[in-house]
Amino acid sequence: MDHACKLASARLGVAAIREDASILSGRTAAAGQDFFRRWPDGIFTA
Repeated sequence: MDHACKLASARLGVAAIREDASILSGRTAAAGQDFFRRWPDGIFTA
């Protein structure tokens, strides 16, 4: 309930957040998988 109140006070609509998450979830998942595939290669090169 607290989160819903905070979102409402910031004028963020839960429906819009759900829609964005639905649209972006595939790309976000792919980007996360790509990051963790490449991450070990960059640990010792920095």
